[in-house]
Amino acid sequence: MENNELIIKLTNLNKSELINAFQKVLIDNHFNIIQYNAGEKKSNFKTIYCEKENKQFSFCFNISNLSKAYLPKDPTVKRRQISSLNMNEIPMITKNNVTLLLSYCEINTTSVFIAWNPFYFTEHKTNRSCYVNEKELLDVISENYIKSKYGKTPVYIFTEQGFERFISEYIELYAL
Repeated sequence: MENNELIIKLTNLNKSELINAFQKVLIDNHFNIIQYNAGEKKSNFKTIYCEKENKQFSFCFNISNLSKAYLPKDPTVKRRQISSLNMNEIPMITKNNVTLLLSYCEINTTSVFIAWNPFYFTEHKTNRSCYVNEKELLDVISENYIKSKYGKTPVYIFTEQGFERFISEYIELYAL
């Protein structure tokens, strides 16, 4: 499908719907969800405990809708905002614990997730924004997973079909 035929839909899902969308990706990638903790409010991160192929995993994440960045010099940039993050309140990334800042949008009817490593955004007193270029969002439809950068910050974009590639690379890059 040509990129000019694709339409990015900036959704307005509530927190429960966003969490359900991420849980669906986990389930469709054969993760068995054992427990979900909405009550763990460490910097507003939620945790889903899973099992796959007899291995235990936890996904600690903060998710929001993707929105316009309102950058006059580049109207094609999208973003998600985050409040100040305290590094000591965020679980470290290990081979069994994946910690993510996530954002969600839809391209035509495909759910698209954008991920950032939260440790790039810690220890700031004010809100921060995580950015992504529209071109990479559109390209993910044919690729299913794209690793990109906005400035010096790595950005990971994936569909349900690209989730396994994303998670493997993310853990390999950041796990302690």
